Amino acid sequence: MSQATGSVTQTDAKVEIVFPHDQAGVGGDVTAPLVNVTAMVFQHDTLTSATPDFANTVRLSRSFNNGVQQPVATGTKRIVTDSAGRTFPIWDFNDVSVPFASDPGNKYYFSLAVDGLPTFPNIWSHGADALTFLPQRDVLGAGNVAPPMSTTGLRYGMQAEMLGQDQVRILNLIRGAGFRWVKQQVRWSDLEPSPGQIDFSQLDAIAANAAAQRVNVLFSVVTSPTWARADHLTNGPPDNNADFGRFVGALAARYKGRVLAYEIWNEQNLSSEWAGQPINAGDYVELLKVGYNSIKSADPDTLVLAGALTPTGINDPSIAVDDVVYLGQMYDYQNGIVKNFADAVGGHMSGYNNAPEDFVDFHTVDTPGFKDHGSFYFRRIDQLHDVMARNGDTRQLWITEYEWGAADPPVPAGFEWTTDLTEEQVADFFVRSIQMIQSDRPWVGAVFIWNLNFRVIFPDFHTKEQAIFGILNPDGSPRLIYNALANLPK
Repeated sequence: MSQATGSVTQTDAKVEIVFPHDQAGVGGDVTAPLVNVTAMVFQHDTLTSATPDFANTVRLSRSFNNGVQQPVATGTKRIVTDSAGRTFPIWDFNDVSVPFASDPGNKYYFSLAVDGLPTFPNIWSHGADALTFLPQRDVLGAGNVAPPMSTTGLRYGMQAEMLGQDQVRILNLIRGAGFRWVKQQVRWSDLEPSPGQIDFSQLDAIAANAAAQRVNVLFSVVTSPTWARADHLTNGPPDNNADFGRFVGALAARYKGRVLAYEIWNEQNLSSEWAGQPINAGDYVELLKVGYNSIKSADPDTLVLAGALTPTGINDPSIAVDDVVYLGQMYDYQNGIVKNFADAVGGHMSGYNNAPEDFVDFHTVDTPGFKDHGSFYFRRIDQLHDVMARNGDTRQLWITEYEWGAADPPVPAGFEWTTDLTEEQVADFFVRSIQMIQSDRPWVGAVFIWNLNFRVIFPDFHTKEQAIFGILNPDGSPRLIYNALANLPK
């Protein structure tokens, strides 16, 4: 899209978004009795927008089924700036009544007119049989899609499994430790078994309970439904990114103002999280773009995180790509456009069996192995930040999994290093490392402890690696690690 220069003599006036909502403003249900409409004005037969000083009134008309068009609202102009720095006007028509939209046999049709100018409008159809609140936009990233926001300060969170659990108790434990965020993994594959049929019920409970307990929510969205991939695998991105966009946009619309952040995928630098396909950072950036635009179209005030990379120490695209290398590849793609499509960058930290002050060339604990690569240390986050700084990225790094582990043998293969540390050491490493962040790493925007309650869900940590890292005992009582985190000054 480009901006107009000079006067506009003929216009194309286009409805871009129709967002249904109920009387309380809760969106996401196409049968709702009200809609908010957003429109744009272009020079005729182009995608050159009207200029910010365009003063003509824009009016919305509506017809019902085969009735005639009747004026229903006058647009409120607001000026927006897109991710490319282009400034242009859009018009909002809020709380337009569509009282009979709940009947699939009914249709409303919207069109626009511009006072004083010949106008060529599009015609927008709205009804219960179409998810019109997430249309295909004329220009990806334009209209009312908010540019990335700057986050500041340090947030304290814990990853928990809330589904099927005592959510109020979980949230009280998080708050009781002085933490104010919970991360919940959202498996798209479990919630949309067929296109457009989303089961919100489990997430509704999380959003409601978290709001009641005053805990902020991060949804980390992963896995594709079998229908979204030709090979029917779930552990990778969809064949069509627009399917993912429709899903996360529906989440953002439904939980507007209640879910404050979304993470787009998880550990995409692992082939096992990319359906066994060769790992490609550019492909991920394209998925992130679609997710960001869909979420921000529905809820401009929520935060979108680039999916967290995991430290691997491996550079084989058929298995895994080193997180520092992969992050650099994200910036290399299309001259760093990734900076336009996330409010913060996600990362994971695993300290393995090393103290937070340690690094490849400096060791204070006598533990075996995991010493020869930066991936095995807390200070790996500094290397991630170095990549961001070299690319002129001033956004914060959110560490959405933050882990050390202590367990008695036997443990699952590959996690033997968790038997090298005592529970007391792990508690101390958590506290010291967070104090290091508080002291001299203002670019860290969040730490989410991995994890709160997986020992409750999987009591036998000898066979389930996720349970190793739980900071509650199988009976739900706090481990020493939880108590140390609770006593940490925030």
